[in-house]
Amino acid sequence: MRIITFYILILTPMLCLVLFSKVGLLTPMAFTCLLLVYAIIYHPTILGLRLVSKGTIRKSEFAKTYIPFWNWQHYGAAFLN
Repeated sequence: MRIITFYILILTPMLCLVLFSKVGLLTPMAFTCLLLVYAIIYHPTILGLRLVSKGTIRKSEFAKTYIPFWNWQHYGAAFLN
């Protein structure tokens, strides 16, 4: 996964959430629920897929990406390279 693709996949849902909220298409409760889905499920999944595709982690370690702050040890490999 190229870094530009990674950033597009990470930032687009967040930008859509903010835009829909500003326009009034999302209630505060819906925004909060979708933000939690993004933070707990979507972001770790995309980050895990990037780390697996780069060979930084094995597929067997993919589930660990859902552990809070576990990804910080791979921050450079995920976000900077």
